[in-house]
Amino acid sequence: MTVQARLSNLSVLEESATTSDPSLRGVFNEDALSIVGDVVALLGLAISQLIGSSVPQAIAAVLIALVLIRISLRLVKRNHDFLLGQPIPAPDQARVRTFLLDYPGVTAIRELLVTFVGPGQVWVLTCIEIDKNLSSHDITDVVCGIDLSLRHESKFIYRVDVVPVSKYG
Repeated sequence: MTVQARLSNLSVLEESATTSDPSLRGVFNEDALSIVGDVVALLGLAISQLIGSSVPQAIAAVLIALVLIRISLRLVKRNHDFLLGQPIPAPDQARVRTFLLDYPGVTAIRELLVTFVGPGQVWVLTCIEIDKNLSSHDITDVVCGIDLSLRHESKFIYRVDVVPVSKYG
């Protein structure tokens, strides 16, 4: 089990499916395919030996190829999704939303985008409504405070962009 899977309370299978790290996905799928391929090849060989025909070996080879193609296409799709900006899981996005709404001076969230931009790198982009009674210095403190606090909350937050707007502007 990976450290990140343990910290996220996920199984290795769940972690490999949700991680932004293409290496973990690739290695996990490669190892799983290797085991499945070995078992299928062994079964094909055993059946061939029992019946005296090479047809089961040919069928096993075709099955292994089909599984390999399926896994490859799945990896391509997942890597493509992350290259285009895969959103983070809903519970993590909800935590960011709650954090922002609880931050002093923030009255509402107009927009929130929390997405992976690389392996283990998350970008937070938000447009927040701020208390209309705040001075420009206070607004700067709110924006900088959100940036620093979010980065402190998670080592995965790579970038934070906060756009403050007033309720009436």
